[in-house]
Amino acid sequence: MAQAQRKIPAPAVTPETKPFWDAAADGRLVIKQCTACGQSHHYPRTICPFCGSDATEWRPASGRGKVYNKTDLLKSARDKDAVYEHQEDTEQSVRVWGDTAVITALLWVSGKGAQDGKTFDYKLWFSDTYVRTSGGWRYVFGQASLPLPKAP
Repeated sequence: MAQAQRKIPAPAVTPETKPFWDAAADGRLVIKQCTACGQSHHYPRTICPFCGSDATEWRPASGRGKVYNKTDLLKSARDKDAVYEHQEDTEQSVRVWGDTAVITALLWVSGKGAQDGKTFDYKLWFSDTYVRTSGGWRYVFGQASLPLPKAP
């Protein structure tokens, strides 16, 4: 059977991303982790999108992460699993490479859980990735850091 034609070109392998692709060819998933702030990030890049440090290294993925799909997120919103009383993003940056754009920002959220009534108040870093299509920019991927430690 003939292989289907790719609709989007394969990503270019660069010196910065080569360790990722080499590990993938061996059946391993590695991601970059910043040794300055401890946050992991993907897509592969030398500079940490969370703190700006260049102290990053390749680490094997633990396999303990959680993937939320669109259905999960919409259900959580409809069920009002959390009531957000405050949401503010700062320190935004936008990077564009051809038809791909990545937006990174520091997000501060607070509110309470609907099930247990426990309050929450924390900051985290997030990155959202968009791809330009003939119909405009389309959201394709997002990631968020773990909640950051409280500042002293």
